[in-house]
Amino acid sequence: MIEKRSLATTLALALTIALTTLASGGRSAPASATLEKRVIDVGGVSRTYYLYVPPRRAAGPTPLVLAFHGGGGTAEGMDRGAKGKITAAAAKRGWLVAFPEGVAKGWNDGRPLTAPRDAPRDGVDDVAFAKALIAELVAEDGVDGKRVYATGASNGGFMTLRLAVDAADLVAAAGVVIATHAEVIAGAAPARPVPILFMDGTEDPIVPWGGGSVVIFGRSRGEVMSVDATIAWWRERDRCPDAPPAVEAIPNRALLDGTRTTARTWGPCAEGSEVVLYEVAGGGHTMPGGTQYLPKALVGRVSRDFDGPERIFAFFERHALP
Repeated sequence: MIEKRSLATTLALALTIALTTLASGGRSAPASATLEKRVIDVGGVSRTYYLYVPPRRAAGPTPLVLAFHGGGGTAEGMDRGAKGKITAAAAKRGWLVAFPEGVAKGWNDGRPLTAPRDAPRDGVDDVAFAKALIAELVAEDGVDGKRVYATGASNGGFMTLRLAVDAADLVAAAGVVIATHAEVIAGAAPARPVPILFMDGTEDPIVPWGGGSVVIFGRSRGEVMSVDATIAWWRERDRCPDAPPAVEAIPNRALLDGTRTTARTWGPCAEGSEVVLYEVAGGGHTMPGGTQYLPKALVGRVSRDFDGPERIFAFFERHALP
């Protein structure tokens, strides 16, 4: 019995490290670009975010990307988990990136807060935090209010979805990685059609492709829609045409990574919006082009065929608020 308990404890610890490493980078990941720490008051509560300013900013008002870290991670570590590719994509375009810091290393994204470590997030209004952050950067840092975007992975992906629904008037487009639509906000209606992109792995062991419970350590972290149902939900809200999507087969550059990716685009939809799905066949709970932060047996495979953040930023470039 001692050996069994020790093994169970070891596996639980390993998965905890895995989820933390996903969001905070990993020891072998490259150092993140220089980030400026900032603190903002949101309803009497001090909240922190880190700002990346590229060496050369785009001319005129600057586009801004909000990048939400995953559960168990940190704002400073998110770019390391993506091998520095978030700030690289921003530097290429001269854009700003704000990395918000969650409470207790996570986000109140609308799913039930069932784990003891989630208790500090009960009642936290992370949508208000995002709105205040955007307002500050537009007013004080020359951000283009019509070109503010949101992206995130895992818990950060769920938070990105929450923002796309609850702050559709502020978010020009959204990029969601290894997350699908939570059932608790299935009845919601964004104020406008939101261009949205998803990247999900068909063999994700944490957020199931076919929908159901997000389970960690035997505890449900809420029910989610399947990828297909999530895409259908957004196609309906964005009033997309009833037509087959445009299909792109991503070149299989990494023959040994065990993944193949197909991108499907539905559109043009209402008000110039579109819905995009990167289906990573064989992919796990990982950022395409990011780190293999723990063994495949625990988190699944990483696609090496393409640069996930670069694809997300290229998608953002096509969209702006009216």
